[in-house]
Amino acid sequence: MKFDNLVYYSGVIAWLIVFLLVFLRFFLGKKWKKKIVYSIFFGQNLRDSIRKLTIEINEKSVKNQTIIDVGVSIFYRFTRIGILGLLISLIPLILLKQQNNLIKSQNELFSYQNNRINKQTNLLENQNKKIDLQNQFFKEQTDLYNKQINQIDQQNSLMRDQNKLINIQNFYFDKQISLFNEQNKLNKLQTEKLEQQNILSESNRRSSLIFLMSNILDKLDEELKNNDKRVLSKELTARIISLSNAFKPYYIFNKNKLSEKILSPERGQLFLTLILSGIEFTFLQNEILSKSNFSYADLREANLRNLNFENIILNNADLSNADLSNSSFEGTSMINCNFNEAKLQKTKFRECFLNKSSFKNTDIRGAVFKTRFLNPVDLKNAIKDDKTEIETQEL
Repeated sequence: MKFDNLVYYSGVIAWLIVFLLVFLRFFLGKKWKKKIVYSIFFGQNLRDSIRKLTIEINEKSVKNQTIIDVGVSIFYRFTRIGILGLLISLIPLILLKQQNNLIKSQNELFSYQNNRINKQTNLLENQNKKIDLQNQFFKEQTDLYNKQINQIDQQNSLMRDQNKLINIQNFYFDKQISLFNEQNKLNKLQTEKLEQQNILSESNRRSSLIFLMSNILDKLDEELKNNDKRVLSKELTARIISLSNAFKPYYIFNKNKLSEKILSPERGQLFLTLILSGIEFTFLQNEILSKSNFSYADLREANLRNLNFENIILNNADLSNADLSNSSFEGTSMINCNFNEAKLQKTKFRECFLNKSSFKNTDIRGAVFKTRFLNPVDLKNAIKDDKTEIETQEL
């Protein structure tokens, strides 16, 4: 601000001086400088007193008063010039004062600037130190990067070696797989041979059992020929019961495919033969059927109409497409039996075990189910009518 004020006042003074010079030139004429010098340094009174003294000297009649006037005028001129000079001399002092103030301000600014420069220098030194530290870190990082590259090269070399070993291993694996395939073929062939052998052995066993069943049935016919009571001897009855237990279920070939469920066609054949043999039914029911085992019996499409069964075992039997209309089953165990598409019209089941049995598309119109462990959901796809009764217990 001080420097701006100095510039402002200096400009004002300069313009005033210019206007003063123009004014003096205009009013005093071309010899304005001479007139001003005479006016400032000599003055009108001094000129008049000197002129008067000169005249009196020429006339040789110098008066004391004239000498006094000259002296007074000279003293006055010198005094006026001194004051003016003093005033004029004050201008440089004022300017010097302003200059000193400006220099002081400038020095303060220089000091402030030097402090800033020192701070900046310190910051630059700190920055240089940090840059040096950063460069050191960069160098260490570069060294680590080079080491990492070397390790990667080594790893790549090891991986190439590993790939070679893997290729060799794969080659031997392929050979081993080829040997395994050949071994599997041999195992499959061996399995087929074993299955054939088992089938042959099972066939031999079944053949012997069938031969035994043929003998038993021949004996049955022989005992029933002249037997009005239509009952069998205890020995033959025991042989029939033993034969039912000797028959075992197995997978049956049907259209070159094994069945999904094991069955025993022999038990089914024995069961139907006994039903159709003409044995007194009460004796057959109480002495033979209730004591024999007809689980897994193959009774597909069997005709078992108008019969009453009590306490016999038909678990896992296949009765699909069989006709059991108007028959009665009481206390019979028929767990997991297949009744799909069978005819059970007016068939009665009392106190039977029918859990897990299937009745898909089974005709149960007029049938009565007063039995145990039968989930109504199992009869969802069966064919029912208003006369169908379903009453289950202990679900």
